[in-house]
Formats: sequence, structure tokens, C-alpha cells
Amino acid sequence: MWKKCQEDVLEQKKRQEQLKANCAKNAEKAKRRREILVKEIKKLKDDLQGRESRISSLEKKVRADAEQIEELNRQKKEVQKRSDLFKKLAQKLREMIEAGSLQVEIRKGRMIVKMSDRVLFDPGRAKLKKEAREPLKKLAEVLKDIPDRDFVVAGHTDDKKLKSGGRFKSNWELSAARSVQVVKFLQREGVDGRRLSAAGYSEFDPVADNSTEGGRTLNRRIEIVVMPKISELPKIELPKEDISEQGKGAAEKDKAERDKTEKDKTEKDKTGTDGKETGKTKEGAEGTEAKEDEESGKTKEKTEGSKDKGAKGIEGEESGKDKEKQNKEEEEDK
Repeated sequence: MWKKCQEDVLEQKKRQEQLKANCAKNAEKAKRRREILVKEIKKLKDDLQGRESRISSLEKKVRADAEQIEELNRQKKEVQKRSDLFKKLAQKLREMIEAGSLQVEIRKGRMIVKMSDRVLFDPGRAKLKKEAREPLKKLAEVLKDIPDRDFVVAGHTDDKKLKSGGRFKSNWELSAARSVQVVKFLQREGVDGRRLSAAGYSEFDPVADNSTEGGRTLNRRIEIVVMPKISELPKIELPKEDISEQGKGAAEKDKAERDKTEKDKTEKDKTGTDGKETGKTKEGAEGTEAKEDEESGKTKEKTEGSKDKGAKGIEGEESGKDKEKQNKEEEEDK
């Protein structure tokens, strides 16, 4: 029995050792399996984050595309409105267009009514011709019916220099004066002055070659530009980061200037007391010198005053003649 008990004990020990070995082996397998699962979970999380990031990016792109489509649709509607307005304007001015009094066109994205200077003005003059009044009256009637629009009356010339001795010294003055005359006439015919403005471009916005007579004729013109509305202009958004950085920089600059001003004021207060006594002594010396300079200055002033008076008299006489000539020319234009 004893021997049998010993054999049973040994057998139990072997089984325990076997169980321990199996447990250790299973634990190692479980550990490796856990590591594999952890890696797979991490990979799945990374993949999920990547997918979420791509989804977010796609959602932003979809929103941006939707906004862009909306903006394009808005611009399309505005273009259609401008096209309808252009057709309406051309229809109302058809008689004048066929007669050759004016042209209607789209240039640089703007609607323009173009009239030759031969219809409106004599060469080198800014006074409206009598035969120009009728086409301008018809044009004014059309412009009054265009709602919520501003008009820029632009004067243009060729590149030939004006003759010396005339009223206008350059093409700048001539082009600007002509546009002002047209603006005044349109306003008198009922176009709201708040919707009118005048501009002179001189020879610097040509539509043809100035080397030929035909090109120069085309360049001498008056244009009535139908300005776009604010809603027709594309939206422009500034980056918020840029705005905040600019504000931050301006605030820092203001702070530095205030600090410098306070520092200078403190130093001035410190040195004010020390410099007061020295200032009194210096003031006495300077007072004597100032008195002597004042006496010599009076003598010099009398001499120069006589010279200036004579020169001013001559200049006044010449300017009076020029003014009289200018007033005469303006009276002729009126």
C-alpha cells in the first residue's frame, strides 16, 4: 500500500508538472495572441481614423463644391441679367445705332455706350455741338429707365498733342472737360446726378492704332460706362489668420510707441529742472542777439518789400489778363 501510495504521489506530481507546462505554454500562446490582437486593434483604429479624416475632408469638399456651385449659379444669374439689360439697351438705341450716332458693346466685362467726338464736339473744343443735343436727349431718356445703375462718362482722345495757345494745355484737360459737359447735359435732361460721374483718360485707353487716321478717329470718343452692381462682383474673403496677425502687429506697434513716448517724457521731466537755470542764462544772451537781428531784419524787410511789391504788380497784371481770357472762353462754351 505504501509503495502504491508513493506511485500515486509521483503520478500526481507528474500530472501537476504537465499541467504547469501546459499552462505556461497556453499562457505564452495567449500572450502572443494578445499582442497580435493589440496590433490588429491599433491598425483598425488607425484605419478608422484615416477613414474619418477622409470622410471629414470629403464633407468639406462637398460643402465647398456646393458653395462654389451656388456662387456660379449666382454669377450665371447676374450674367443673364446683364445680358438682358444689354439687349434691352441695344433695342432702345437701335435707331441711333443704325444711324451711326453711337455704338453699344461689352468691353472688359462692362457695358459701354460709345459716341464719336465728331458727333459731340468740334476739334479741340469742349462745347457741345447743336446737333449733339438730340442724340444725347434720347440717350438720357434710356439711361433714366435703367434702375439701380451708376454711369461713368469717360472722355478719350488720340495721342496727337494739342496746339499751343489754346484753352486746353493737354489731352488730359480736354478729355476731362468733354466728359463734364456730357454729364451736365445728361443731368439737365433728368438723369440723377448721384448716379453720374465724369472721367478723363486722355490718350491712354485707345481702342485702335494711333498711327493711322482711322485709328485716331476711333480713339477720339465719349463712353458712357454702365457700372456693375455690388451684388454682381465676385465675393472676396480675406484669411482670418492674416487679419488677426495684422491686428496683433498694429497693437504691438502702438504699445511700443506709447512706451517710447512715456520714457521720453520721464527723461524730459528729470532734465527739466537742471536745464532751467542754464536756460535762463542762455535766454539772456539770445535775447540780445535776437534784438540786433530784429533791427537788421526790419531794414532788410523794407528793401525786399519794395522789390516784392513791384514784382507782384507785374504778376497781378499778367494773371488778370489770363483770367480775363479764360473767363471769355468759358463764356463762349456756355
